[in-house]
Amino acid sequence: MNRITRFLALISVAVALAIVSACSKGDTFRINGILDGFGTGNLRLVYTSADAVQSVTATAVDGKFMALGHTENPTIVRIYTASGNVIGRFIIEPGETLDLHLNLTDPSHMEADGNSDTEKLAGFLADNAKALRTHDATVLNTAIDAYVRKNPAQYLSGLLLTDYYTPQGSESEALSLLASLDAKVTRRLSLAAYRDMLTTLATPLDSLSLPSVMRLFGNSDTIDNVNLRSADYFLIMLTYSHQRASDSILAAVDSLTARHTAHNLRIIDISADLDTAIWHTSLKELTDSGKHSSAISSYWSPAVFSIPELDGIPVARMPWFIAADSTGTVVYNGPSVKAASRVFPR
Repeated sequence: MNRITRFLALISVAVALAIVSACSKGDTFRINGILDGFGTGNLRLVYTSADAVQSVTATAVDGKFMALGHTENPTIVRIYTASGNVIGRFIIEPGETLDLHLNLTDPSHMEADGNSDTEKLAGFLADNAKALRTHDATVLNTAIDAYVRKNPAQYLSGLLLTDYYTPQGSESEALSLLASLDAKVTRRLSLAAYRDMLTTLATPLDSLSLPSVMRLFGNSDTIDNVNLRSADYFLIMLTYSHQRASDSILAAVDSLTARHTAHNLRIIDISADLDTAIWHTSLKELTDSGKHSSAISSYWSPAVFSIPELDGIPVARMPWFIAADSTGTVVYNGPSVKAASRVFPR
């Protein structure tokens, strides 16, 4: 361990000790974690406690980390890497110590000891490993539906619904599952916001529309008036840097641009990156690698979830795709670039 790593580890321990001293012993929880494939770096654990979002930083050394936090009720904790990717979730209760073993590249791999719901989550992930690895939403939704209806009083049911269930196209079913949960699960896991999002997502597509003009921050560092009536069809992509460079998005864009002219289809990518420096670097890397399509107009927004012109159009997560025709009528709104590309004529 070099001096910098040693220093970071000491800082992490100091912060953790400060948390312990500030909280009652009964509220404090401890996570002893192993993250295969991660190496050394910072992780962030985010959860809700006392009706507020809490964040704890933990330094992993050779994939091993320890984190302390406090909560008054059972809560869902999500583990993020420094780049903002969620690489693990679990349930924790006040006073518990949880031993957790995750894998950075395999979402189905989890070993847990110390919390009953998290231990059951590990079993659920193992039982549905193939669906997780292949992103088979249909199989996974069916398994979650069966589990939630059989176990409405388990906190795990709330976690499976919020983090593993795909509601797009199944909004009514998701709302039904949410309503079937025990009131204590909904209340203690703060699922009201998730219910509100599902209610919005259940809005019929034919009632959603885009304005004629959007004001967006362009890659020349100016505010541009983007005309959303200048082509027959529009595809708006909301992405982070690592997402817009993904093979699935690049392949879909190549396929669309091969089928359509610029007058027929316009593709607009709005960056959700934390700042313009990350965004500009991402665009340069794509251009240098020859993967940046000239058919894409690139923009950046400081808050993609609250762009005024998209008010009323639900955006649940990143990446997100909105397809519309020349009248502004939305014909697709969801997380799949493949599904979005299928709505355009061939």
